[in-house]
Amino acid sequence: MKDSTQDIPAVYTVEEVRAILNISKNSAYSFIKNRPPFAVKKIGDSYRIIKSSFDEWLYSDHDV
Repeated sequence: MKDSTQDIPAVYTVEEVRAILNISKNSAYSFIKNRPPFAVKKIGDSYRIIKSSFDEWLYSDHDV
C-alpha cells in the first residue's frame, strides 16, 4: 500500500506563504529573509519554508 503522505510536499514556497498570509511578494521575501519565527531553508536562490514549522507558528497564539 502506498503511503499517501509521500504525495504531500513537506515545504511551502514563498508564493504559497504569501498567499496564506495575504501579503505582497516583497513583504513575503522580506519576512522570510529577516529571521522569521519558523524554519526556512535556502536552496540556491530559492527559499523553502518547512511546512510543520510554519503551520505551528501560524496556528499558535504567539505574534511576530
